[in-house]
Amino acid sequence: MSPAGQFKGHDKDYLTLAMVVAEMADKNLSEDLAYKIVKSVYAERMEVTKVDAAMREGGLERFPQLSVDYCDVPLHPGTIKFFRELGVKVPDKLIPPEMK
Repeated sequence: MSPAGQFKGHDKDYLTLAMVVAEMADKNLSEDLAYKIVKSVYAERMEVTKVDAAMREGGLERFPQLSVDYCDVPLHPGTIKFFRELGVKVPDKLIPPEMK
């Protein structure tokens, strides 16, 4: 559902098709490297929102929260570290066994 007001001139809710894009990493990737990758991807996506109205109006800055809302596989410890820095609460179902 694309809610009213999500985009300029978008005055009512619309049922839309969505595609989820995700990045995967091997659990053996170091926490530090995974953290740096996720942090860099987030920073670059925020740069895109400065010049692309569709990305800005579409709420791209919410991708960390959307990740924990819709993901159903454990996150990498580096990703969890970054999301927590942003204040995103990571549910127990997304914590990998090695972090429990």
